Formats: sequence, C-alpha cells, structure tokens
Amino acid sequence: MGKTVVKVHPEKCVGCWNCMLVCSFTYENVFQPSAARIRVEFDGEGFAPSFTDECVSCGTCARYCMYGALEAEEREKGAA
Repeated sequence: MGKTVVKVHPEKCVGCWNCMLVCSFTYENVFQPSAARIRVEFDGEGFAPSFTDECVSCGTCARYCMYGALEAEEREKGAA
C-alpha cells in the first residue's frame, strides 16, 4: 500500500470547517478546530486549506469534505 496524498482544490472550499472538526476528533478526540492538523483560513479572496507539520496525510479530511475541496489519492510506493 502506498502513501495517501491529499490534493487541495481551494476554489471549491466554502469554509465549513468540517475537515478541521473531523481531523481534531480523529486525533485528539474533541471537536476543536484549533486541535486539527488542517487549517482553513480566509485569504482575502476565498478559503485556503493548508496542513500543519503534524499532518500524516491520512485522507480523513478528504473523505468527509462535502464540497470536493479535498481529494485523497493513493500513491504507489516509489512514485514521485
């Protein structure tokens, strides 16, 4: 099994924070956006999802993204 890579499509992000809530619950057992390993911030033009250094690219955020702003893709071992 390869590593999961999470692709970001910021033009589809509506800033619902669902990804941050599911991430914080998955890793910290609380619904607390500040505890998430993904951040969704307004950059002046739209919402911009980004990942912290603690992110392990598990893809949970993408599985629960209702708007297609995050997409999990499996990469084969050794693939660039």
